[in-house]
Amino acid sequence: MPEAQMVHGRAKALARDIFERQYREGLKTIQSSDWANDIYTLILNECPHVPEEDVVRLFRNRHPSEAEHVLGEALFREYNLTHGLKR
Repeated sequence: MPEAQMVHGRAKALARDIFERQYREGLKTIQSSDWANDIYTLILNECPHVPEEDVVRLFRNRHPSEAEHVLGEALFREYNLTHGLKR
């Protein structure tokens, strides 16, 4: 059983490292380009339920031609957060 806990802990640490790297890359994109900064501001205003960290990670390794994709993903997440599952 201790081995399973070790594997689980390692997986959590790896996931945390990946999220942190994605955040740094997204922040770099937002800070270095006007298009990303504009879309970032728009998303924060239009999608108040999406956590800011998630919004920043949407910008990792993005090109200006993907601006609509980034906005669409944020709107999709906002919709899912506000409408939830209907049973």
